[in-house]
Amino acid sequence: MNETPTVDERANQLFELFLTPQARDTSPKALRLLENARRVAISHRQILEWPAISRPPIKLAGFVWDGAPDAANAAPTALLVHGWELQAGRMGAFVPPLLAAGLRVAALDMPAHGQSEGSQATMLDWAEAIKNAVQQMGNVKAVVAHSFGGMSAAWLLAHEQNLGVEKLVLMASGTDVEFLIRNSPYAQSAGLEQMQAMREAFRQRVGRWPAEFDAAQEAANMKIPALVVHDVRDPIVPFAHGEAYVRAIPNARLLATSGLGHTAGLRDVDVVAAAVAFLAD
Repeated sequence: MNETPTVDERANQLFELFLTPQARDTSPKALRLLENARRVAISHRQILEWPAISRPPIKLAGFVWDGAPDAANAAPTALLVHGWELQAGRMGAFVPPLLAAGLRVAALDMPAHGQSEGSQATMLDWAEAIKNAVQQMGNVKAVVAHSFGGMSAAWLLAHEQNLGVEKLVLMASGTDVEFLIRNSPYAQSAGLEQMQAMREAFRQRVGRWPAEFDAAQEAANMKIPALVVHDVRDPIVPFAHGEAYVRAIPNARLLATSGLGHTAGLRDVDVVAAAVAFLAD
């Protein structure tokens, strides 16, 4: 006879689901955009708790366009970072115009996504993955990041000042993990008691409350200019999150769109052109 799980047991179950992507993006069109890229493997040790325990390294799938195999001699590079439950090919509309602007282009499938290894991920884990990609790809001067990838990139670049990254484009990026928990499909089905227990499960695993992982607040320490792209009618991440980044980052400008929602900006000609112009300036 199965016993009904306690609130704490249910909270831990919900937390495990929160860390686990529901599915891998296998869009044939997005995958085709990766066919002309040179494949590289990025070594990465996952951070699924804090303090981090030592884990065997996993391989992340990296992609490079117009790059010499010798990363030390690579041209100035723009790194493309996709969002949760997407994959590197979703950023493909940036590749031709970035190449035309004279930049080398790189992208990666984040942990537990696309063709990369792993089954779970956290914001700290994605930030570490971006750091590893920047260091291993060579000469990364700019990062273009969407949604959860943007939050992770902002967190990283607020804390790591010596990576060599000189510009950041944030697209439809949320600001904090508390927002993610409140709006996850698992948490929305839980009662208030279970929600609080889920936060406690997070604190026990990561050492801080979800609300303390606020990338926009941390971004006040960022030393590089940023372009924040956000749609005023984004149904997933409210426009206020983009505004929070612009208020926090000392050298930031806002590109507000209307009618592109959460992901259409990734392939909108005008948005891509504005991002490329910002990076090439």
